[in-house]
Order: sequence, then C-alpha cells, then structure tokens
Amino acid sequence: MKRREFLQAGAVVLAGANAAPAATAQPPEADGLGRVLITCAEDRLAKTIGDHLSSNGEVRLTSTVDVQSKHPFVRSDLDHSEATDALVDGVDSVVFVNKPPVGANADEQIDYRTRLTYNVLFAARAKAVRRVVLLSSLDVLTDYDQDFEVDEFWRPLPTTEVESLSRHLSEFTVREFAREKTFEVVVLRLGHVVRSEEVSENSYDSMWVDERDVAQAVESALKAGFRDHPSGIRTWNVYHVQSDSKKARFTSRRAKGIGYKPTYFGDAK
Repeated sequence: MKRREFLQAGAVVLAGANAAPAATAQPPEADGLGRVLITCAEDRLAKTIGDHLSSNGEVRLTSTVDVQSKHPFVRSDLDHSEATDALVDGVDSVVFVNKPPVGANADEQIDYRTRLTYNVLFAARAKAVRRVVLLSSLDVLTDYDQDFEVDEFWRPLPTTEVESLSRHLSEFTVREFAREKTFEVVVLRLGHVVRSEEVSENSYDSMWVDERDVAQAVESALKAGFRDHPSGIRTWNVYHVQSDSKKARFTSRRAKGIGYKPTYFGDAK
C-alpha cells in the first residue's frame, strides 16, 4: 500500500492513540531554555542531556533513587503528592527520559511510564509548566515492512512485549494532557541510543542514534516555536530522531525542521 493510500485509510489505532496531524513548526525561539526538569537522573542519557542543556538553561534533575549529580538534584517518588507539586514548581519545561529504574519488573515498568508519568503531568498542569518533551522509542514502529518509509503520521504498532507496550502507553498518557490543551507536548521517538566511539568496532545498526545527537534534539524540541493545528489538539508534535546515515531505518526529516542537526553516523559504512 502506498503511503498516501495508507493515510487516507484512516485505520483505527490501538487504544485510540493514532498520530494526529502535528502542529506547524515555527523558527526556533531566540530566548534561553529557562528552567528544565529532567527525569531519570541515574541514566547516562539524562546526564548527557543535562550537560548539554545547562549551557543555555537552568537544569534540575530528578529520580526515584538517590543520584550524585553536578547539577541540582531532587529525589522524588513521583507520587501524587505535594512533593511532586514542589518538584515542578517554577519549572518551564519537563523532559521525560522515560527509563524505569534498573531491575524494574514488567508491572513496574508499565507503572513508571503511565501512573508516575501522569502524576508529574498532573502537577505540571497545576504549576503552569509550558512544555513537556517525552522520549519514546522508534521500536513501536518496527513491525512495519522495512521497505516502507514510515514517518510520524503512521500509527504505532506496539507489541505485547513490555518495553514496546509501556512506551506506547506512555505516549498515550501524555497525549491526553495535550488534548486538554494543558501544555505543549513534543514526543521524540528515538532509535537505539549509543555512543559512536563505543560501538565503532561493531557492524552498523540502522537504528543507532548517538546520545549527544539526542541531547541536541531535545534542545531543538525545547526551543522550537509551534502554532496550533486546526484539529484543535494543542501542539501535539511527534518527531523521529535517528542518525543522518542514508542507511538509517527511519528518517529524521521532520525533526530537522525544528533545528535537529545530527552529526554522528553520517558516514556509516
């Protein structure tokens, strides 16, 4: 089926969370990033993002476990409480790295990416947070034939495997707040996050994306200007984030429209 025919088919999506038309991207905003809260401080990707954003904003990290960090850190259970309200108080944007603690079982992974995410979003709504960036995964689209050029307008095909399903449910959770026009939402679906120098001896993986490119994509998502789409869904924006290799499984063409400039794996062999 051609892509145009597929889009016109209007297939019903699992859990009703199909990819609605994204808001139109505007040129990046000139101002700084303001105050940014980043979750999953124990994860290396969160640390890389924090280091990258700190040059243009005020970064605060959080986690459900204690973490040593060179940036301001607040341990939080991310429950429905005044402590979570205080965590987001004064924050302009929240970046959900969206990685459950190491050792989390299937139920805990789903709980982390749904209930705990909901708690932070609920507090963010009360505290007038401006923008939310959710890091999701391109794995929710890998069941499509590789010959298809699958972009952000194709519906996810999550499996019953907990990683895939919990990622999809997390997107669905954030989307419901976008429907309420609570705050601007940007979902970045990532490839498989690595550091290029650590996999230099491996055969190229068409899903790879360097964590430093991810950090730059997050900055672009935080700085980009959007306007509402006539659909009425306030700035629900989904972007695919991969390397710039011609062999990459998915294209980052739309993400480049908001300033994403990948620099790793461009010469993948």
